[in-house]
Amino acid sequence: MGPETSAAEKNAALEFKDYLLTEELQAQALAYGLRPANPDVPVSGADSLFDEWASQGVVGVVPRTTAMRSPDRDVLQALLRWFDLNVAGR
Repeated sequence: MGPETSAAEKNAALEFKDYLLTEELQAQALAYGLRPANPDVPVSGADSLFDEWASQGVVGVVPRTTAMRSPDRDVLQALLRWFDLNVAGR
């Protein structure tokens, strides 16, 4: 949120974020196959697509060791250079 955002808009955004993270909405998102961001909402259970598709290789909890690594400095510099050459100059 930048300086052009009013205090009322920032507060509304924070309230909306809190609403989206409620257990009720996170459980509804789970029904569409979205991984809940609220740790109080279990990934497995009734109507869980993660359980339904487990035989196809879908995992409910992704082990931390297989999480995506952050790109190194050279990759970030290449992306910034590409952006400067192809997007920023338009």
